[in-house]
Amino acid sequence: MKRILPLALACALLLSLAACNEPVPGGEDGSVPSGGSPPVESPAQAEGQQQSEAPPVEAASTEPAQSGSEASGPERPLKPELPQEAPAIRDRQAEIQALWETLRGCWTAADERFAYFTYEDGEPAFFGGIWESEALFRRGNGLVTGLVAHSDREYTVTVTYPPVEDGNAADEQETREMVWSFELDVGREGIDESIRLNDADGMTRQYAWGGHSYDDAYDSVHDIQYASFDEVRNEWSELTGYWNSEDGRFIAFDQMDSNTLLFQEGVWEAGGGRGWGTFEKAMTAMGEIPMEYIIYYPTVENEMDGVLPELSQPIYVDITDLYTKRMLHVQIGEDGQWRAYVNAGETAEEAGQSTW
Repeated sequence: MKRILPLALACALLLSLAACNEPVPGGEDGSVPSGGSPPVESPAQAEGQQQSEAPPVEAASTEPAQSGSEASGPERPLKPELPQEAPAIRDRQAEIQALWETLRGCWTAADERFAYFTYEDGEPAFFGGIWESEALFRRGNGLVTGLVAHSDREYTVTVTYPPVEDGNAADEQETREMVWSFELDVGREGIDESIRLNDADGMTRQYAWGGHSYDDAYDSVHDIQYASFDEVRNEWSELTGYWNSEDGRFIAFDQMDSNTLLFQEGVWEAGGGRGWGTFEKAMTAMGEIPMEYIIYYPTVENEMDGVLPELSQPIYVDITDLYTKRMLHVQIGEDGQWRAYVNAGETAEEAGQSTW
């Protein structure tokens, strides 16, 4: 009897194991026999059944299979960074432009330092450091290539300076592009008209408004006194008329009204040219030899030259021989040639017929 009981228990165990390995009962169409309950499907099983009914794709995906909530999410785009980065770049450029419009001009600090928020070919640019630093002028303006806003008043500005390519580089490093970042705080702007930025030496300095241009800010800091408009107007009256050079060129001084002084230069019979420009400012004190004047020319267009963009150009006038020989010595532009001009008459008709 003791031998029969273990044998019966072993047989019962074998029968229960065989029942566990049998397939789920049902017909070939997946129906469930009457009296039974349908098997419970997992979400993955249900999705697998739906995918098996979908039409086949042309090529199998190399992406690993996803499950659960990831599999049921939206399809991943091929390059999600493109639609996400393009608006960010546009927003950043707009933010840089807006910031530069509020800061546009030259700001000055102690220790002979300045920060010039300007433009290069229409793009925001920065020029800063110590007045009259030779290294600064070799590099020139740097383009603003990055802006990170930490708040509505604190920014990290990245500036990229071009390499020195004119043969004047002091060392090999200057022949390479230079990238520099500085911290800018405009929180006090509008309160005491000052800003703060950390300089290349790591120190944070307070900058005050200096002027709309580099020259204006330099003059205000160094208290340089230039000839006043009234002084220049008095001298202009002594120069009124046309003056001819030996090589067929001419210059002319005139006055439109009490507030507008005119200047023109060109070549007789050549046509074209910029026409009349207006006196903008003096860059020397009255009585210096030569006097330096800035002449402004607006944008002009003609058949010979096409479109000539606006220009502020210096002219240098030496009046040493004005009263003894009725002669002027004039240089047009910083790199121009000095020429002697003799008085040729009050009008273009008179001067055009005059000879040296």
